[in-house]
Amino acid sequence: MHSFSPLRLTAVDLSGQIVGRIESTYPYDGTTPEFAVIRLDPRAGLGQTRLVPLAGSQRYDETLQFVYTFAEMVGAPSPDDARWGVEQADAARAYW
Repeated sequence: MHSFSPLRLTAVDLSGQIVGRIESTYPYDGTTPEFAVIRLDPRAGLGQTRLVPLAGSQRYDETLQFVYTFAEMVGAPSPDDARWGVEQADAARAYW
């Protein structure tokens, strides 16, 4: 999938609108990440996080462009706590 680390890149939607910053990936176990954990820009969601699939994303300089709209990314499930786990990943898979 990705041979680079997406951490700290700016996440943008399909049209190039800034959604937030990538703060982690899921899973955390060193395997190929399936999702980016995006901390939403304060204008989009008051610093909440969302789990967004990395499949199809493209890196451009310091940004990672996803194949989803801003509304889809902001509307994705949010974790119950600060760390994503299996239940939250399953909810995100169901959403996407």
